[in-house]
Amino acid sequence: MQLPVSFRFAGSGPLGRWIRAAVFRALVVTACLAGAASLRAQAPAPISLFSGTDTSQFMAVSGGGPVPWNLVGPDILEVLPGTGNIQSISNYNDFILHAEFRIPSPPDSGNGNSGIFLQGRYEVQIFNSFGVAVPTGNDCGAIWNQRAASTNACRAPGNWQTYDITFRAAQWNGYSKIANAKVTVVLNGVTVQNNVDITTSTTGGALESPTPGPIVLQDNNSVVQFRNITIRPLNTPPPVQTTLFTSFKGSRVLVKAVKTDA
Repeated sequence: MQLPVSFRFAGSGPLGRWIRAAVFRALVVTACLAGAASLRAQAPAPISLFSGTDTSQFMAVSGGGPVPWNLVGPDILEVLPGTGNIQSISNYNDFILHAEFRIPSPPDSGNGNSGIFLQGRYEVQIFNSFGVAVPTGNDCGAIWNQRAASTNACRAPGNWQTYDITFRAAQWNGYSKIANAKVTVVLNGVTVQNNVDITTSTTGGALESPTPGPIVLQDNNSVVQFRNITIRPLNTPPPVQTTLFTSFKGSRVLVKAVKTDA
């Protein structure tokens, strides 16, 4: 990188030091803005998994046939109890998932019980938890039976609710896990899981492995409805650091500016 003339020949007095500091700050800010713009440009558009009457992005978990659930009303996919779970036809590693769901009102015998399995392994719970003072591992927003939601953001049955889930897959060295999966769960605009570890598959989920996995919607004998399901893959390469400039005095490094591109 070519340094500005003002930086290279500013002198060693107070004015020169001030000029070098100002140029340094400008370079760092410019590099950060350029990196952020690069990330925004690289972010893929969301992929629609379900937004209307087209269920072709899902299939039955059992047998792999067409989705056996009901299409009702405008753009609504409804669990048909007893027909089994459905899963996306594609598999994913890191992603941001958006899904909207509605628990029946009045609640049915299953009390709005369903869930979304990330990679088919880790269940984010759906349940009628409206009014629950202290959420448990079985309440809405939980990593089922592992970690309760930090707060209860569940709406009353009959209201549409939203999940925005950012998922980072477990890290592996061959078939040895070296880092847990991580997830941030935003329920109805409230963060209820903040970049937390998921230590292992939840009950009913597939075993952990290095392979990507599908999005699974659960049939747990409750007539839960879904709409507007989108996914944004985040197959982000490892961060790359670029040295913008290094200032030396003799053998000592005085200033080093580094830009990191995620």
